Amino acid sequence: IETNGEMVVQYQGRSEHLTVLGEQALTNLLMRLARERERLVMYLDGHGERKLDGGANHDLGNFGRQLRNKGLQVTALNLTVAPEVPANASLLVIAGPRVDLLDGETEKILAFLERGGNLLWLADPEPLRGLQPLAEKLGLTLTPGTVLDPGAEELNLPLPWALGANYGNHPVTLGFNLITVFPHARQVVAEESPDWRIAMLVESSDRSWVESGGLDGRPAFDRNRDTPGPVTLGVAMSRSRRDSEQRVVVMGNGAFLSNAYLGNGGNLDLGMNLVNWLAGDERLITLQPRPVADSGLALTRNAALAITLGLLIAAPLAFLAAGGWTWWRRRKL
Repeated sequence: IETNGEMVVQYQGRSEHLTVLGEQALTNLLMRLARERERLVMYLDGHGERKLDGGANHDLGNFGRQLRNKGLQVTALNLTVAPEVPANASLLVIAGPRVDLLDGETEKILAFLERGGNLLWLADPEPLRGLQPLAEKLGLTLTPGTVLDPGAEELNLPLPWALGANYGNHPVTLGFNLITVFPHARQVVAEESPDWRIAMLVESSDRSWVESGGLDGRPAFDRNRDTPGPVTLGVAMSRSRRDSEQRVVVMGNGAFLSNAYLGNGGNLDLGMNLVNWLAGDERLITLQPRPVADSGLALTRNAALAITLGLLIAAPLAFLAAGGWTWWRRRKL
């Protein structure tokens, strides 16, 4: 113990020091100690993907920080350099590449999948960038177009934001009843397969639809062209491989875990549940402790000047004037 109030927590021969007492810090420490072994989360890099250590609005840096706080090791993977996806990777994350993968890179991902690797694919509504063979291997159809939800507009959100209205019967969403927000999402359709066990994770509302046209102006549902809701936004797939279970999750959106939108509703909780299940730590699936609200007060220069003048000049002058008025009235009596 080096500081006042420091706590040492020991579990199964491992220990950690806790210097900041609070629900979030203590819960993160307990989850780190509860993991039976180190979990390595690797994310595909080199094609403009959302980075798990990036600070831009579209990146997943805040989510990556939450993963590290929970005891997961997060690192980038560039398959133009690496000969293969490492065998010790608990999970590979593919988060919206912006340029096409080389054929050899796609083959390495397919080989990882064939070896029984676990995968989290965050597929935004844009071209698959060389990952069409992966979709075919999984038996997936990633429908072109963007999911529009009138329910979002009623909450003063943009129309292209889909709200998670229904959750499937799956360990990831068991007892999950928080609102989730998916900006600019796409539909994910999984074909029935004798090999894979498939479960719907998140579904949009009945009033939503897949807009196959442009988003200019005021889009409206066209029954001859668009796909009516409810729309599946994410699926979980699993199958038995040798002596373990292989797990795959495909979400039709990556923005819900981005720095810009992670704090909306239950987005963080859903993301952590996804990773815990994929990494084989489903016993750690739970509602996450809420981050402490920002208690800082940001003032503009004019506001700070007004407060300073008011407290240091206007208020003393007002007290002085009130005192003088009282003294003058008493002298007249």
